[in-house]
Amino acid sequence: LKAEAGVLPDKAPEAKELILALALELAEKGVSDEQLAQVKTPIVKNLAATRQQNGYWLGSVLSRCQWQPQRIEWAKTMEADYAAVTSAELSALAKQYFVNARALRLIGSCLGDGSASKEITPEAPLTPKP
Repeated sequence: LKAEAGVLPDKAPEAKELILALALELAEKGVSDEQLAQVKTPIVKNLAATRQQNGYWLGSVLSRCQWQPQRIEWAKTMEADYAAVTSAELSALAKQYFVNARALRLIGSCLGDGSASKEITPEAPLTPKP
């Protein structure tokens, strides 16, 4: 799971805290039916159009079906699968996976000269393997 936010570099710490707070709120309070409807309806509507695109079939289904043959079945049932998702299911998953103590926090920023820098925050340092 991941969350992304495109913000100005000086707003990155604030955005990180907001994302972590929202994850904690979802873990503690769950996902309401209204929240689910706000995100599920447009996704389900878009899936039909996505399935009509060659890029979807080539990039997401066929390119990986040799290793994951179930992708062909997934593609056939994904609209119904997404439509069947419930707020209770998502609430249980949020409680299980949105544990901020285990979250890896990465902040990447553009330096303005076309190069990029990446910062791994002290809360979850990444140490290279020798």
